[in-house]
Amino acid sequence: ILPTILPTILFNHKIKKNIIINGVCKNIVKYIYNSLYKFLYLTQYFQKSKIIIYENDSIDDTLKILNEFKNKYKNIDIIILSEKNIQGILTQRISHARNTILNYIHDNKLNPNYLITLDMDDILLDFKCDSILYPFYEKINWSMFGGNSEIYYDMWALRTLKEPDKDFWKDKKINNKIIMPIEKILNSYFKISQDSQPIPIFSCFNGIGIYKYKHIINCYYDGNNTCEHIHFHQNMITKNNAKLFIHPKLIVGPHKILSKPMNFYKIN
Repeated sequence: ILPTILPTILFNHKIKKNIIINGVCKNIVKYIYNSLYKFLYLTQYFQKSKIIIYENDSIDDTLKILNEFKNKYKNIDIIILSEKNIQGILTQRISHARNTILNYIHDNKLNPNYLITLDMDDILLDFKCDSILYPFYEKINWSMFGGNSEIYYDMWALRTLKEPDKDFWKDKKINNKIIMPIEKILNSYFKISQDSQPIPIFSCFNGIGIYKYKHIINCYYDGNNTCEHIHFHQNMITKNNAKLFIHPKLIVGPHKILSKPMNFYKIN
């Protein structure tokens, strides 16, 4: 159940920025209260904030709970976007959802300083909201920070400087069925120490992305051929000379690896 009153966060000052916290969802009743709770808390770290959540075609109580959430916290600017009968493969539908949020921001001239994009499933169960502060105190020139986890799991959205065009699953799956021995696939997974410096990449996500809004202008998601984040991040680099990083201290989780709990396999 959502709290009626949010406790005051004991923290010297709010970050003087205009933030939009956003996510897309469908049939997430199992995780929805945790996700909404985290969204609410994140608003407390910033001087000005909005929450935008897109939902489509849920057959459980997801939409009902989202509307209850909006009506309960009238002191927080919460926008629920909902549609029916959205067609296409999963990445096409997710791209449509994320682009709908981007279009809403643009069309309504919201002009935030930053966009915080979050997955809304189990990835937020152990997410510590105060970790959101680390990226905002970085001195490097950055456009986007993606998340980290105990084991880095989001290999599909990852494009490294060493292998900028490598689609992780291209030689490992056919028709969504794994064709490579699991032991060999596991060799590609890795851990990133939280004490590491931000790691430059061409694309990443891992459950969370913090974006400077000026660097995502005229950028859109496309999930026709691969993970929807790839096209979006390529747009950012090509159109806005964006600098993207994994932030080692921006920890999310838990999440599954090859359909098993994160710690099921031993990964160094």
